[in-house]
Amino acid sequence: LPAANAMSVLHMRLTDDNYLPWKAQFETLLDAYDLMGFITGSEPCPPATLPDSSAPTRMVPNPAHRAWVRKDKLILSWLFSSLTEHLMTFVAAYTSSKAAWDALARAFASQARARVMQLKVQLQHIKRGTDPISTFIQKVKVLADSLSFIGSPVPDSDLIMYVLLGLGPEYDNFTPTVTNRLDEFSLEDLHGMLLAHESLLHHRARASEVAVFPSVHAAARANSSAPPVPLATYGARGNRGGRGRGRG
Repeated sequence: LPAANAMSVLHMRLTDDNYLPWKAQFETLLDAYDLMGFITGSEPCPPATLPDSSAPTRMVPNPAHRAWVRKDKLILSWLFSSLTEHLMTFVAAYTSSKAAWDALARAFASQARARVMQLKVQLQHIKRGTDPISTFIQKVKVLADSLSFIGSPVPDSDLIMYVLLGLGPEYDNFTPTVTNRLDEFSLEDLHGMLLAHESLLHHRARASEVAVFPSVHAAARANSSAPPVPLATYGARGNRGGRGRGRG
């Protein structure tokens, strides 16, 4: 196995705060080399010896056992190399990759559950506020991708419902057209529909401005074109056309 090439893709070392992203990174590496069975237990260690084909009562070394051990030790070395010195204390005593992997899973179980719960709560309560539709949808996708990355994918129908609940009153007329047909749309479909509705709302808002304020605009234009009143027509006290008060 090309160990050096494998280690070059492990950019993230496990710390106290990044177990789930680190786990996803390491599982991707194992998948790439068809080694996931070593940590899941679906590829157990073969027996160390086998009956000799020429003398069934005599046991001989099993080549498959040695090959399995070499792969397992390689995975264990990858695992150790991706840990900080502090976290090595959790796994230093283990001699198989599965045992070390399971020890880390137990150590970080509560952190993993808390992170999943945090992301789900953020997703369930997300609001558009004043964001454009594309910005809002992107925020939803970031949360959904984060959950998928750590092994808790969210169905599109749930994502669509969270989006609809967070749109705000401007989209109350739009929401019923989608709510009863959640299974017919993907998040991308909904994004396109919302962009079209957003464009319609903007168009109506501009048309409303033109309809409500034309007299104001006309008055402003009339005032700006009226000739200025000569200063000579004002009296000393500022009364237009007034006469100054004489002495005597």
